[in-house]
Amino acid sequence: MWCSSLRYKYIFCYFITAIRRRSTTSEKLRFIFVVLRAQDGQLRQRFAQDARENRADGVFRLKVSRVEEVQAAVLRFFKVIVFEIRGHERVAARGEDFVNRAAAAAAADGDTGYADSINILVYPDYVSEDVLAAFEQEYGIQVNITYLSYEEDNITRVETGDDFDIINPCQETVHQMLQENLLQKIDKSKIPNLANLYDEFNTYDYPGEEDYSVPYMCGSMSIIVNKDTCPIEITKWSDLADPALKGQIVSTDIDRRFVATTLAENGFDPNSENQADLDAVFDWLCQFNSNVKVYDNGAPRTSLENGDCSVAFTYTTDYVLVKQEDPDGNYELITLPDGWYSRGEWMLAIPASSTKAEEAELLINYIHDAKNYADNVMKYPGVPVNEACIAYLTDEYKELFKAFDIPESANFFTLSSLSSESLEMYDLFISNVMASSNS
Repeated sequence: MWCSSLRYKYIFCYFITAIRRRSTTSEKLRFIFVVLRAQDGQLRQRFAQDARENRADGVFRLKVSRVEEVQAAVLRFFKVIVFEIRGHERVAARGEDFVNRAAAAAAADGDTGYADSINILVYPDYVSEDVLAAFEQEYGIQVNITYLSYEEDNITRVETGDDFDIINPCQETVHQMLQENLLQKIDKSKIPNLANLYDEFNTYDYPGEEDYSVPYMCGSMSIIVNKDTCPIEITKWSDLADPALKGQIVSTDIDRRFVATTLAENGFDPNSENQADLDAVFDWLCQFNSNVKVYDNGAPRTSLENGDCSVAFTYTTDYVLVKQEDPDGNYELITLPDGWYSRGEWMLAIPASSTKAEEAELLINYIHDAKNYADNVMKYPGVPVNEACIAYLTDEYKELFKAFDIPESANFFTLSSLSSESLEMYDLFISNVMASSNS
């Protein structure tokens, strides 16, 4: 006897019978819905009594106002029974099987209560394919992934009408997209796993941003060298413009954060809105540009690993990934004790054009489940914004994670909001740098 309560078994058996009858999804759910609703008052009393008798930790509540909400409610109902009434361990094990069979049956009928698919635009090496596959299996929603090449793609792909339901902008891009009304509000009541975040990541740099984006991951930029092939010793930021490194560097794009670091390293305000300050670092940036063999925002470490370049200015994540396959210790992370650092924060947001906000919020909540987030960050390392995931991280990863530590003696800056005129000034300035010869 797998359950001491015949009432639980009775309802489970009705559920299985409904699946075996292979009725349509709507008939199946209406059948279960009627059974539950017809006995609503008595059923609650029976469950409450059984819960007391079996020292259960909780009693279910099922409230459904519209027929089209039934399927999700029924699946939630069984999960509540499974996980709240913890005194019945065998029921939990069997109950999970029932929930999985119910979801599979609903998916086979072609109607899970959700859209068939959603489209996401994210950076490579940022969201674990395994986590997404598990989400697809649990909810029957196919996740179509497009990878970002440039931060600006978050804006241009949405502006040009591409069909995305989740995008992956940094905080500064979220701010810009809000000004252009390109994002829609997120119903955070549908994302209870946001409670897993560190408190500091539930605050936002820009007013109103908290309604339109969810923190996903933090990261920093680093210099990585191949110790065997790098022609010089790099000890400071200015070394990146040494002519000896011509054709030796792979780098992410020169963007505002890169310019801000260069300004700070030369004694200027990293958020300067003064054209003269930019002009003062123009020649250095042009020399750096001439040293760059390839710009790569996707996976810069590739040019390091295949020997095309001996120096990479890239995401710290890349160092963690190359070290996992570096038994000879060829790669070194360059620490600049007196250097300037900034830590970027990347978000998840829903474009204003998306018609699948419910599915997008469901996926965001799934990603921020503590274990799912831990699985994700161990595959594609970054600075977690999810505090609850720490309990699931392996000791090996925690050791690798030290690469993200910024030296205590280092200087730290945060990018602040600039006027539209200043942003245009930066865009033109960077364009002129990139137009300088790098042949």
